[in-house]
Amino acid sequence: MIADMVFGSGDWDWSRISPFLPSEIRDRIAAVQPPRVGLGADAPEWRWIDTRQFTSSSAYSFLSDMASDSSDNFWQKVCALPIPQRVRTFLWITLHNCNLTNAERYRRHLTPSAKCDICGYHTEDMDHILWHCVAARGIWSRVISPELLMTFLQIPFDEWFKRNLVSSSGLLYSER
Repeated sequence: MIADMVFGSGDWDWSRISPFLPSEIRDRIAAVQPPRVGLGADAPEWRWIDTRQFTSSSAYSFLSDMASDSSDNFWQKVCALPIPQRVRTFLWITLHNCNLTNAERYRRHLTPSAKCDICGYHTEDMDHILWHCVAARGIWSRVISPELLMTFLQIPFDEWFKRNLVSSSGLLYSER
């Protein structure tokens, strides 16, 4: 029981916790306030409504408010693009920074290195994969005019993509 791991003073009893857990887990526990009598029950709460009680209607209301905050209806435009669904899915995953890059695999302790497998010396995140890797630069240098290439490579991917989505001047629009 968690309460058995806490001193009467309300502090964690590390002598009972330390022998069983690695330091990363102990660090996470240290960030959590131990249970105390005066704090009330330790129970999950829904922070988006005053009663703190989760309901389906409160979740729907929260999500509806989030969707209506988007003034440009960005995802409606993405869904309307004449592209395969797998490309839309890739764009969604990329713009939400959810790709399983080497940097992300390294963060999750799934690989020994965050470096790019192609160029070998940069951290492989989406910005690197799409813009800065030598392989990506080689492709971009073939499809973008040399006078726009440096400006193009300095714009963050999500900003570039959103600009191109609303632009009427073509997919490789990159002026600032």
